[in-house]
Amino acid sequence: MPIIEAPPPELAAEPQRSAFPARGWKRDINNQEREAS
Repeated sequence: MPIIEAPPPELAAEPQRSAFPARGWKRDINNQEREAS
């Protein structure tokens, strides 16, 4: 699993989303990867 250092551009483009802690979007990405595998 690749280590992602920055949020995806679509998340970074949203001020509401970029205000969230990095842990939040990382958790969402991890959940998506777990469901996909």
